[in-house]
Amino acid sequence: MDRERLVRDTAQEQNDLGDALTGLKMSMLGFDEAQFDSICDRYRQASGFRAVVEDLFVPLLEHIGLLWQTSSICPSHEHFVSNLVRQKISAEIDALPPIPTTSDPIVVLFLPEHEIHELGLLYVAYVLRSLGRRAIYLGQSVPMADLAQVSGTCSQRLIFISFVTAFPAMDELIPYANRFRELVPKERCALWLCGGQIARLGDAPWPEGVRAFTHIRELLQELEASATGGAER
Repeated sequence: MDRERLVRDTAQEQNDLGDALTGLKMSMLGFDEAQFDSICDRYRQASGFRAVVEDLFVPLLEHIGLLWQTSSICPSHEHFVSNLVRQKISAEIDALPPIPTTSDPIVVLFLPEHEIHELGLLYVAYVLRSLGRRAIYLGQSVPMADLAQVSGTCSQRLIFISFVTAFPAMDELIPYANRFRELVPKERCALWLCGGQIARLGDAPWPEGVRAFTHIRELLQELEASATGGAER
């Protein structure tokens, strides 16, 4: 009986997820913000905000990227959904109390120069605050020299986290990581990279203190493990 109930519940969850994703795609095509909000609110009540982002927004945005590349949708559809997602994540961050200054390691969130796709970075900022981890959010298109200034200003251990969707290009990723290592102190600063370019690059000879994550879920799992006492490398 328990097994049968588990099968039914799992099937229902999969149906609910599929229906929600289909509904969000329809709301995108119709530029229907009210429908988008209604679907997100129902899913959140059932599963929580993180499930909304990780179960709905992440696959939705990945699918939108494929549709945009094949000209199946116009850029305005992507902008419409991206702005709605940004608003929701920003509201959740604002609803959480700020993290007081401590001697714990600080996470520095940034995007490389010319990189503007910040939704993944924004979500990591939300997760960090929900975990009680302090973060410095630098945002889009940050010059390498600014990262060096941050490392010189903060005496604590720093973990720099960035998402690479379009910039730097794949053949420039390793040189970018090497330049970071030249400018930022190795003994107390690490660099974690995630995003589409990282996933496409595959295995690479990253310099010491640089870690690559092929999917945001892997990055979040590492942050959660470190928040509960796991090692940070």
